Amino acid sequence: MPSGLPRRFCCDEDLALIGYDGRDAEKDLASWRSRGPRPATQELIDAIKAHGVDGAALLPDSVICCYPYLPALMAAAVAGSPRLVGLTYPRDVWWMRAYVQLFNVAHAMRRSPARGFFHRHGQLRGLMAAAGYAEIHDGGSPGWRVVLYGRA
Repeated sequence: MPSGLPRRFCCDEDLALIGYDGRDAEKDLASWRSRGPRPATQELIDAIKAHGVDGAALLPDSVICCYPYLPALMAAAVAGSPRLVGLTYPRDVWWMRAYVQLFNVAHAMRRSPARGFFHRHGQLRGLMAAAGYAEIHDGGSPGWRVVLYGRA
Protein backbone atom coordinates (compact mmCIF):
# COMPACT_ATOMS: atom_id res chain seq x y z
CA MET A 1 0.00 0.00 0.00
CA PRO A 2 1.46 3.44 -0.90
CA SER A 3 2.58 5.28 2.21
CA GLY A 4 0.87 8.48 3.28
CA LEU A 5 -2.48 7.62 1.72
CA PRO A 6 -5.62 6.62 3.60
CA ARG A 7 -6.82 3.03 3.28
CA ARG A 8 -10.00 4.22 1.60
CA PHE A 9 -11.20 7.52 0.19
CA CYS A 10 -14.43 8.88 1.58
CA CYS A 11 -14.41 12.65 1.59
CA ASP A 12 -13.17 15.72 -0.27
CA GLU A 13 -9.95 15.87 1.76
CA ASP A 14 -9.11 12.28 0.85
CA LEU A 15 -9.94 12.85 -2.81
CA ALA A 16 -7.61 15.86 -2.82
CA LEU A 17 -4.79 13.46 -1.96
CA ILE A 18 -5.22 11.76 -5.33
CA GLY A 19 -5.60 15.04 -7.17
CA TYR A 20 -9.35 15.19 -7.70
CA ASP A 21 -10.68 18.68 -7.15
CA GLY A 22 -13.59 18.84 -9.61
CA ARG A 23 -12.37 22.15 -11.03
CA ASP A 24 -12.45 20.82 -14.59
CA ALA A 25 -15.89 19.20 -14.31
CA GLU A 26 -17.74 21.99 -16.13
CA LYS A 27 -15.09 22.19 -18.87
CA ASP A 28 -15.12 18.40 -19.26
CA LEU A 29 -18.92 18.35 -19.48
CA ALA A 30 -18.92 21.14 -22.09
CA SER A 31 -16.33 19.23 -24.12
CA TRP A 32 -18.33 16.03 -23.85
CA ARG A 33 -21.50 17.80 -24.95
CA SER A 34 -19.84 19.42 -27.96
CA ARG A 35 -17.56 16.57 -29.12
CA GLY A 36 -19.09 13.51 -27.53
CA PRO A 37 -17.22 10.97 -25.45
CA ARG A 38 -13.58 10.06 -26.04
CA PRO A 39 -13.04 7.06 -28.34
CA ALA A 40 -12.32 4.61 -25.48
CA THR A 41 -15.41 5.79 -23.63
CA GLN A 42 -17.53 5.45 -26.77
CA GLU A 43 -16.23 1.92 -27.31
CA LEU A 44 -17.16 1.02 -23.74
CA ILE A 45 -20.64 2.52 -24.18
CA ASP A 46 -21.11 0.53 -27.40
CA ALA A 47 -19.93 -2.72 -25.77
CA ILE A 48 -22.32 -2.27 -22.85
CA LYS A 49 -25.21 -1.37 -25.15
CA ALA A 50 -24.51 -4.54 -27.15
CA HIS A 51 -24.92 -6.60 -23.95
CA GLY A 52 -27.75 -4.51 -22.46
CA VAL A 53 -27.35 -1.65 -20.02
CA ASP A 54 -29.51 -2.99 -17.20
CA GLY A 55 -27.39 -3.96 -14.21
CA ALA A 56 -24.15 -2.44 -15.53
CA ALA A 57 -21.49 -0.57 -13.53
CA LEU A 58 -18.81 1.69 -15.03
CA LEU A 59 -15.38 2.64 -13.73
CA PRO A 60 -13.72 5.20 -16.09
CA ASP A 61 -9.98 5.52 -16.68
CA SER A 62 -9.93 8.56 -14.24
CA VAL A 63 -10.81 6.17 -11.38
CA ILE A 64 -8.64 3.16 -12.17
CA CYS A 65 -5.38 5.01 -12.81
CA CYS A 66 -5.90 7.60 -10.05
CA TYR A 67 -6.77 5.15 -7.28
CA PRO A 68 -3.93 3.34 -5.50
CA TYR A 69 -5.80 0.32 -4.12
CA LEU A 70 -7.04 -1.80 -7.00
CA PRO A 71 -8.36 -4.74 -4.90
CA ALA A 72 -10.49 -2.42 -2.74
CA LEU A 73 -11.74 -0.50 -5.79
CA MET A 74 -12.75 -3.66 -7.64
CA ALA A 75 -14.39 -5.12 -4.52
CA ALA A 76 -16.50 -1.96 -4.30
CA ALA A 77 -17.34 -2.17 -8.02
CA VAL A 78 -18.72 -5.71 -7.72
CA ALA A 79 -20.24 -5.35 -4.23
CA GLY A 80 -23.75 -4.92 -5.61
CA SER A 81 -23.25 -7.87 -8.02
CA PRO A 82 -23.79 -5.85 -11.20
CA ARG A 83 -24.40 -7.94 -14.30
CA LEU A 84 -21.69 -6.05 -16.22
CA VAL A 85 -18.62 -4.09 -15.13
CA GLY A 86 -16.97 -1.85 -17.74
CA LEU A 87 -13.52 -0.32 -17.45
CA THR A 88 -11.10 1.88 -19.35
CA TYR A 89 -7.52 2.27 -18.15
CA PRO A 90 -3.96 2.67 -19.46
CA ARG A 91 -2.59 -0.31 -21.38
CA ASP A 92 0.17 -2.43 -19.91
CA VAL A 93 2.87 -1.16 -22.27
CA TRP A 94 6.23 0.39 -21.41
CA TRP A 95 5.45 3.83 -22.81
CA MET A 96 2.22 4.16 -20.82
CA ARG A 97 4.11 3.15 -17.65
CA ALA A 98 6.70 5.80 -18.54
CA TYR A 99 3.92 8.36 -19.08
CA VAL A 100 2.45 7.64 -15.63
CA GLN A 101 5.91 8.04 -14.09
CA LEU A 102 6.43 11.38 -15.86
CA PHE A 103 2.96 12.48 -14.77
CA ASN A 104 3.90 11.72 -11.17
CA VAL A 105 7.23 13.54 -11.39
CA ALA A 106 5.57 16.62 -12.92
CA HIS A 107 2.92 16.72 -10.20
CA ALA A 108 5.48 16.18 -7.45
CA MET A 109 7.54 19.09 -8.77
CA ARG A 110 4.43 21.30 -8.67
CA ARG A 111 3.67 20.01 -5.17
CA SER A 112 0.36 18.67 -6.43
CA PRO A 113 -1.04 15.66 -4.59
CA ALA A 114 -2.22 14.09 -7.86
CA ARG A 115 -0.58 10.77 -8.66
CA GLY A 116 -1.20 8.15 -11.29
CA PHE A 117 -1.16 4.48 -10.43
CA PHE A 118 -0.48 1.78 -12.98
CA HIS A 119 -2.43 -1.44 -12.56
CA ARG A 120 -1.61 -4.46 -14.69
CA HIS A 121 -4.31 -6.15 -16.74
CA GLY A 122 -3.43 -9.59 -15.34
CA GLN A 123 -4.03 -8.38 -11.79
CA LEU A 124 -7.36 -6.83 -12.75
CA ARG A 125 -8.42 -9.96 -14.65
CA GLY A 126 -7.53 -12.11 -11.63
CA LEU A 127 -9.51 -9.93 -9.23
CA MET A 128 -12.53 -10.01 -11.52
CA ALA A 129 -12.30 -13.80 -12.01
CA ALA A 130 -12.11 -14.28 -8.24
CA ALA A 131 -15.28 -12.17 -7.93
CA GLY A 132 -17.06 -14.38 -10.47
CA TYR A 133 -16.69 -12.26 -13.61
CA ALA A 134 -15.42 -13.23 -17.05
CA GLU A 135 -14.00 -10.90 -19.68
CA ILE A 136 -16.51 -10.51 -22.52
CA HIS A 137 -14.90 -7.56 -24.38
CA ASP A 138 -11.25 -6.54 -24.62
CA GLY A 139 -10.46 -3.69 -26.98
CA GLY A 140 -9.35 -0.10 -26.96
CA SER A 141 -6.55 1.89 -28.55
CA PRO A 142 -2.77 1.54 -28.41
CA GLY A 143 -2.77 3.58 -25.19
CA TRP A 144 -6.05 2.67 -23.52
CA ARG A 145 -7.64 -0.68 -22.78
CA VAL A 146 -11.44 -1.03 -22.86
CA VAL A 147 -12.71 -4.09 -21.00
CA LEU A 148 -16.17 -5.37 -20.20
CA TYR A 149 -16.74 -8.13 -17.65
CA GLY A 150 -19.90 -10.14 -17.21
CA ARG A 151 -20.95 -12.33 -14.32
CA ALA A 152 -19.81 -15.85 -15.06
